[in-house]
Amino acid sequence: KNVYDVVVIGAGGAGFSAAITASDAGAKVVLLEKMPNVGGNSLVSGAEMAAAGNWVQKKLGIEGDSVELHYQDTIKGGDYKGDPDVVRTLVENSLPAALWCRDVIGVEFQEDNLFFFGGHSKKRSLIPKGATGLEFIQKFSAAAEKRHIPVITNMKAEELLKDKDGRVVGVKATMDGQSYTFEAKKGVVIATGGFAANVDMRTKANPFYGAGFKTTNMPGAMGEGITMAEKAGAQVVNMGLIQTYPMCDPNSGAIELIDDARF
Repeated sequence: KNVYDVVVIGAGGAGFSAAITASDAGAKVVLLEKMPNVGGNSLVSGAEMAAAGNWVQKKLGIEGDSVELHYQDTIKGGDYKGDPDVVRTLVENSLPAALWCRDVIGVEFQEDNLFFFGGHSKKRSLIPKGATGLEFIQKFSAAAEKRHIPVITNMKAEELLKDKDGRVVGVKATMDGQSYTFEAKKGVVIATGGFAANVDMRTKANPFYGAGFKTTNMPGAMGEGITMAEKAGAQVVNMGLIQTYPMCDPNSGAIELIDDARF
């Protein structure tokens, strides 16, 4: 019987972070991934981490940045539609998260360069070695292996299981047509990413973003985790606020992203 304290669905950056953190807190953890390989969008992203007051800023002599300035930039960059509490949580934990990635996971960052994102009033984004998410995923994979966390690929979560009181207590999943149940004594973490590769779901959320739009996301970004959560009673917010990155070919006008590691 597959009995764990915590079941994490999705083996990208968020899923690995959750699994490793839970393991380090003493939990017995399993990590489920529907694709043949781990990484998800984290693997193909540029993986820059915005963190005000980071150590590279200090090396480069960049002054005047702060958590508050990062907060204001983020609120403004989101056209004032962001939840202030969520944005505050993000910016207050950005530097601690980067330090955790560096010191606990072993992620190596470029020590002499930062990325300057649009909308940021200071150059504050740390760049991983190689300038892609591969550095993160390789180090996350090694950290999970070191902690003996089972990472099961080709295992597709299908349903969240609830007890008579409505509490989520496990996950039903399938592999090669066979069904498996993973019991979660303390909780299930949904870290399955978004739904940019699911045209139907995208169009339902915002009719503007139909089949005419390509996506920079991996093919696995189909939104099943969100759908599963909804079926279990979760409320969703701001589904129609979909980020785009309108880079286009100057000759054909085709909207494409030719940036970082995604093509």
